[in-house]
Formats: sequence, C-alpha cells, structure tokens
Amino acid sequence: MLTLLALSAAATAALIFTTPRLLAPGSWALRHPATALRLWMASLVAAIIGLITTVLSGVLAIVTAVAGYLHPAHLLIPVAVSAVMIAAAAVWFRLKHRHHASVRSVHAAVAALEPHIISRSQREAFVLARVGSPEVFSYAVARTPAEAGVGSRPMVIVSTGMQQLLTEAQLQTIIAHEYAHVRCGHETILRTAALTAAMTPPALRYGQAMQRSVTLLVELAADDIAADRAGAVHLANALAAVSAQTGDPSLDLRAERLTLGEWTLTHRLTVPADFRVA
Repeated sequence: MLTLLALSAAATAALIFTTPRLLAPGSWALRHPATALRLWMASLVAAIIGLITTVLSGVLAIVTAVAGYLHPAHLLIPVAVSAVMIAAAAVWFRLKHRHHASVRSVHAAVAALEPHIISRSQREAFVLARVGSPEVFSYAVARTPAEAGVGSRPMVIVSTGMQQLLTEAQLQTIIAHEYAHVRCGHETILRTAALTAAMTPPALRYGQAMQRSVTLLVELAADDIAADRAGAVHLANALAAVSAQTGDPSLDLRAERLTLGEWTLTHRLTVPADFRVA
C-alpha cells in the first residue's frame, strides 16, 4: 500500500510540475493549439485521478499501520469514498454556481444589447445578430436567453462598426472564428481553467499556467478553424485591421502567425453558407 501511495503521489507531482513546461505557449503549442488544449484537459483529469488515488492509498496505509494488518473491516473504504464524493460534489457545486453566474451575465449582456440589435439572421447553426454601434466588437454566446426571442440557440454578435471596418470576406472569417468558440465549447474550457487556477495554490503554478495558456490557445484554435473554413489571408487581414482600430497588439501577433501556416488557397475555398454575409 505504501508503494502505491508513493507511486501515485510521485506521478501526480510530476504531472503537476512538468505539464506547464511541456504545454507552455511555445512553438509546438502555437502550431497545434487544439491538440495542446486537449492535452491540458487530459492532464487535469489525470491529476484529479492521481490525487484521488493518493488520498485513498494514504487512508488504506494509515489503517494498515494502525491495525497492524489489512482486514476488510479496517479499510474504511466507505469513509474514503464518501470523502471523495463530498469533494467531487463541492467541485461540482462551484462549477454549477459559476455556470449560473455566467449565464446570468450573458443574459444581462444580451438584454443590454437587445434595444441596439438592428437585424437578426437565422442561420442553420446559430443566429447572426448585428448591433448598431460604432465600436468594433464581436463575440458569441452558446445559449441565448428566452427574452431574446430566438429560442435557446447560439448567437454570434457583430457590431456595425466591425461590419464597416472589414470587407465581406474578412467579416466572414470573424463570424467563423466566433462560432468556432461555441462549437468547440471554449467557454467551458475557459471556465474550467479559471476554476483550476482558483483552487490551486499559487506556489504550484499549475492552475495559473493553465489559465494563461488556455486563454491564448482557445483564440488560436478558433483562428485555425476560421482560416480553414473562410480563408487564412482574409482572417489575417481582418485581425490586422481590428488591431489598427483598437490598438490590441495580440491581434497583430495572431495575424502574423496565420501568415506562417499552410492553408487551403482562398480561391479554392467554399465558405459555408452560415458564415456568408453577402
């Protein structure tokens, strides 16, 4: 039992301390952001399993040491399992609480924009809404509140300022990028990373590193999907244009990254109907 305890503790510690280095936003992760995201999620699951195994092994080792032998009546497995279940329930409660808070904030945001929505276009996969505003912005919500009058569907929102700034081809890539966030569940991934950072001691650096890395990787993963579906050149130009308007230097870096990749030639692309604005 002590061997299992030592192995599980060592493996979990190695995972927690090495994962941030292996999955840091370096050249490999920047080239394959979707794969890096999956590995972050896999490492989190593995770390949780390792922690649970360590706790159970520790309980069994203590029982064996106290009793002098391992007897079924002394395993205290029900107590250990109950403790794990309580911990899991606490984590679930926090996730659920944050989910409800985020849903309320989304409802509030959509409700605030509702008077300024000048058009809605029902697409097969989502609703495209245009907001009358000179500000340059776009975002997507996974589920719209009932008050929005479109049912519980994903909604991609773009401002008229964004529409006036970009060409139709460029705007299509922005729409594809925003919908990619919804399609890939990036909001859930970001929420999980934020919860992990909040629950991890700062000295371990795992949670903070995960949150920083994931925040960048979800944008790059959505860029890759949009580039494949609507054209890398158009997306790079769109990001550069928005950067010039808003002064966000990270958009220039994302645009430069797109110029270094290998993509389908724009004239060979057939942009899906959901993303077209013409």
